[in-house]
Amino acid sequence: MTVLVYEDFGTGRHREASLIRHALGSAHDEELIAGLAGGIGFMYFVFEYAGRAPIATIVAQAHPEPWVQVALRRLQIPYDATRATKPRWGRVRAALDGGQPAFCVVDRSSLPWHEADPDAEMTGADPYTVVIAGYDGDDLLIEDGAETPYRIDREEFGAAWTAHRKGRHQLVVPTGPAEGEPDVEGAVAATVTRLTGPVLGNQFDVNFGFSGMEKRGPPPGGPAPQPGGAARGGEPPRRPPGAPRA
Repeated sequence: MTVLVYEDFGTGRHREASLIRHALGSAHDEELIAGLAGGIGFMYFVFEYAGRAPIATIVAQAHPEPWVQVALRRLQIPYDATRATKPRWGRVRAALDGGQPAFCVVDRSSLPWHEADPDAEMTGADPYTVVIAGYDGDDLLIEDGAETPYRIDREEFGAAWTAHRKGRHQLVVPTGPAEGEPDVEGAVAATVTRLTGPVLGNQFDVNFGFSGMEKRGPPPGGPAPQPGGAARGGEPPRRPPGAPRA
């Protein structure tokens, strides 16, 4: 038996906003979803590890709050968010049988339709959200930017779900319809705060927002980074070891 809880797939201008939009029945525009989930932002860090070249990381969108949970909260859609020591397949199946999608955070490079991470030590370090949109027997149907869902064996998907170390087996499932109107004002206020004020509440706040842009400065021979620029057009290309991440 095949179960598919929605049928609108593919990516617009922003992959994660498209995932959320489709999973919620495409009732809202992608732009609204992206704004409610966090919208524009800026973060700049240089990570240094012994025996490795420094890694410069630029994030030109809201960070570090998770987009799915923030979007659901501002859409006033109740949800259940859990972590577990192993995949909760029973909860996934129950959600899909009840007509609800299952948002998961996985290791991107462990999915067979993506390339392996060229830097093996960084495998599983970055969160990557996909949606379990349905199942067909023991195969799962995964939305990840393509025009049709990817088919993957449950155990193979479980390995990718396990491989993201910080978000291992995170599962977010909507539990009902919206209980009010979208909180647009709250989203705008949060964006202003994120660009102008403290984000983490510690010494690293200088790396966020307008202060982070000023600290980053213009690259040699080029203009200063623009808010939202790296977030447009979907996923960034894969990087060679030691190269900057955007």
